Amino acid sequence: MLFRLTLQNHMTYRPQEHEPGDFSSLPVGGEIAFACNFRYEDVIFTLDRIWCGERSPLSASEKALLENGDALPERPGYTLEIPAGNYSLLQLPPADDLPSLRRAAISAAGTRRRGRLYVRFLRESVLECVMQIFVDESQLPRQEE
Repeated sequence: MLFRLTLQNHMTYRPQEHEPGDFSSLPVGGEIAFACNFRYEDVIFTLDRIWCGERSPLSASEKALLENGDALPERPGYTLEIPAGNYSLLQLPPADDLPSLRRAAISAAGTRRRGRLYVRFLRESVLECVMQIFVDESQLPRQEE
């Protein structure tokens, strides 16, 4: 099921190469993110990775800021971002490989022929990790008629 999400603040990441299956090594609260352009070429769905990054877990002081509704300070070296804005969001178990990620991205993209999406792997606990796919609503044209 797709949800609507409005990010009030951007989420930043430190550049680091990863593959979809790398989520198993994340510490609790850690993240891996991918930015991708997607498109259909005839009936073939293509994902082109733009960047990959990681985010370390929030510190106690950062958590306190968030709980008070304050913005997080910029982290040194965190130069990649999922920008603030409006998104369609699909949350599901993490994809172990690129073909699985592509199948999930097709569901998130819906009928759009091209656009940008962000994939976020978040380690929620020692045993649980989720994958979130953010589809940027501001840059996506609807399917041409």
